[in-house]
Amino acid sequence: MIVMMDGGPISWSSRLQKLVALSSAVSEIYAVVVSVKEALHVTLHVKLMCEDCGLREPGIPMTVWEDNAVAIHLGHGLRGNNKQKHFAVRLRFLREHIHNKNIEFAKIATGDQLEDALTKQLPGPAFIKFRNQILKSNKNHRAI
Repeated sequence: MIVMMDGGPISWSSRLQKLVALSSAVSEIYAVVVSVKEALHVTLHVKLMCEDCGLREPGIPMTVWEDNAVAIHLGHGLRGNNKQKHFAVRLRFLREHIHNKNIEFAKIATGDQLEDALTKQLPGPAFIKFRNQILKSNKNHRAI
């Protein structure tokens, strides 16, 4: 995960998932929960300081960029069944933060997911592309 603020990275992490997932959607939910917890922790004080200084409007949710449509639907509570009970607490965590407008999901193409630079062995041109996007000072970058 990479936490971006105002076009620059303020926190990043890559670690082995500790839980076994039986589908890519479940794996994505695990990863999103870890990312959201980190982003909320890291950005809380920065966000409040920016709101106090007038640099950011209060109440604007952080954007979580996700490339897995099923994970987005699960996060919004649009889909689910008894098979997801083993990670219901994580889903409730995400849904609560979406409902409270702390975060919002946005769809991103898999090839544009910046976190791939931290988790995958990339060919030189792809690595350079991701590196430049992460380090580029551009306010249109992703929040997570």
